Amino acid sequence: MLRSTVNKPQIVDSNCPVVMHDFINHIRLFESLPYSLYEWQPEGDDQRFDDLKLVHTINDKLCSVQPDQSIIESQRFDTLITQQWLRISMWRIAFGQNPSSASGFGLLLPPSLPMDAGKIIMSALGSVGTKSKDCHGIGMEQKLFDVGVSLADTAQLPGWTYSALENGPRDLLSVVIHALSTVRGAQSHLLPNLLKHSETLFALADPNAHLDLPWDVQEAGNDERLAIVEELSPEDEQPVDPLGWVPDGNLDLLDLSTPVVTTTWEDATISCGQFDPEIGLSFN
Repeated sequence: MLRSTVNKPQIVDSNCPVVMHDFINHIRLFESLPYSLYEWQPEGDDQRFDDLKLVHTINDKLCSVQPDQSIIESQRFDTLITQQWLRISMWRIAFGQNPSSASGFGLLLPPSLPMDAGKIIMSALGSVGTKSKDCHGIGMEQKLFDVGVSLADTAQLPGWTYSALENGPRDLLSVVIHALSTVRGAQSHLLPNLLKHSETLFALADPNAHLDLPWDVQEAGNDERLAIVEELSPEDEQPVDPLGWVPDGNLDLLDLSTPVVTTTWEDATISCGQFDPEIGLSFN
C-alpha cells in the first residue's frame, strides 16, 4: 500500500466507502515517501548534503495531503498527526540527533519546523473527542513522544526567539505531555523519558509561557520525582472503553458523527504549506 504503483481499493464499490475513502487519504502520506528514502543509508554518505535535498521535496509532498478531506473524526485526527510526525521525521534526518542551528541545513527545512508542526498538533489535540484520540493505541503515543522530543531539541537551539503573542515551546510541549499523561485513561510508558529529555527546557525561566504546568520539574540533583498523573478517587474514575464503537446507520463504524469542516486544526498562518519561519520564531 505504500507504493503508488500498487492499485488501491475502490471507494465506490467498497462495503464501507467512508472508511475506504479515509484510508486512501491516509496512505497518500506514505506514497509521498520515494523509494530512495527507504534505501538511503545516511551514515557514511559521501554526498549527504546533496542527498538531503530529498527531505525538502518530501516535506512539500506531505503538505499537499489534506487531512480535512477525511470524514471520520478519528481518522482525520490520525492523518493529521501522522502528517506532522512525518514532517518532523524529515527535519530530524536533516538536522540529526543533536540539532544545531549552524548545521547549514536550514536551507532545506527551517530549524523551527517542529514548532510549526507543534502548533497544528496542539490545536488538533484540543479539538477532537477522547475516543478519537485513544483508539489509535501505542502508535499514536510514539508519534507524540517523537514530536515532544523534537520540540524540546528545537527550543534549545542557540539563538531562537519567539513573540510573546505566540505559543512558545514550553506551551506546545506541555500539551504533548498532558496528552501522554492521560492517554486511554492512564500514563504512557513513554512519558518519563520525555520528561527526562525536556528537563532543561522546563528549568529555564520563561515569562512568555501561556500554559501552567500541572507539576514542578525538580532539580537534577534530587533523586525523588513527583508523580506526573494525579491519582483519581474511585468515584471519579471513568473507565475508557477502547472498543466503544458508535454505529451510524448501517455502516457500523467508529465515530461516524458528521464532522464540521473547519480550519480549527490548521490555522492559515501556520499550515505547513504556508509556513514562514520568520513569523513568531527566528533563529539568528
